[in-house]
Amino acid sequence: MSLNRKELSILEELNKSIKISLTYFAEKYNVSERNIRYSIENLNYYLLKFSLAEIKIKKGEVYWSIEQENLKNFIESIDIENYIFSKEERENYILISYLFSDRTKITDIERYLKISRPTIKKDLISLNSYLKEFELEFLREEHRIFIVGKEKKLRHLKLLKLLEYLDIKNGKVEYLEKIYLTEKKELEIVKRYLEKFDIPKYYNIILQIERELKVEFDTKFKKLMCIYLISTIERIDKNFIITKKDNSKFLSQLTDYKIIKNILKNIIPEELEFEFLHLTEYFISGYYSHDFSENIYLVESFIDAFCGKIKK
Repeated sequence: MSLNRKELSILEELNKSIKISLTYFAEKYNVSERNIRYSIENLNYYLLKFSLAEIKIKKGEVYWSIEQENLKNFIESIDIENYIFSKEERENYILISYLFSDRTKITDIERYLKISRPTIKKDLISLNSYLKEFELEFLREEHRIFIVGKEKKLRHLKLLKLLEYLDIKNGKVEYLEKIYLTEKKELEIVKRYLEKFDIPKYYNIILQIERELKVEFDTKFKKLMCIYLISTIERIDKNFIITKKDNSKFLSQLTDYKIIKNILKNIIPEELEFEFLHLTEYFISGYYSHDFSENIYLVESFIDAFCGKIKK
């Protein structure tokens, strides 16, 4: 019997506690206690193969103890032939593949995940429910699949997913450690995606904007903006351009806009006006956020007074 993510999660939980009841695991995974016993028998089979301690069950309590490094090595050494991917693992792998690789093929996904075409179709339908929150969806066109929808939302999704695999400190990328099979494969996809970007250059541009505006960006904000610039440059290179901005007239009159645009044009074509406006709004939010609550209060007060006068 192959291993799965549920069983490895049981191992991780046991490694953090002296003992855990069978009832707890049965309720958590919505299965019977007998099912949990079967899972533990399966785990013990593989633990013994790696000369590791067995899991014990006494009076409905489950016991197991191992060094954290040994558990990590055990999970990392699991062969793909002895592993069944969960629905969540499959869906995340599919999503990462289509977000960050232009060479993704359904046949390659089928082969790696060891699943059929109907299963992939079901996973894509399930993923579309998730993508709907971002006003995005999977679109099939001439034997290829794309993620389509609102450009701004797609860039945001790329930002959120990249944060799961990397950190940026002082302009340098630090990849987060991954030990599960799909996560390691996803990290490889992300690394290939980032190879073509001059990330230190983007980070220095953020620092230059900070200096020219005479403000101080939060460290987290600089990291987020650097990652967002990556997805922005990528999409612009593929000719997916933002072509409107609701408050463009207001933003374009700001002195800050002229400063930000003058710096950003080193990485963004100068004719893409709405791209500059879009990014300007983000940079402004990075140093005006502390006044946000006060501004909301002022706006609400004005609206109340205005509505009162209109009513009369």
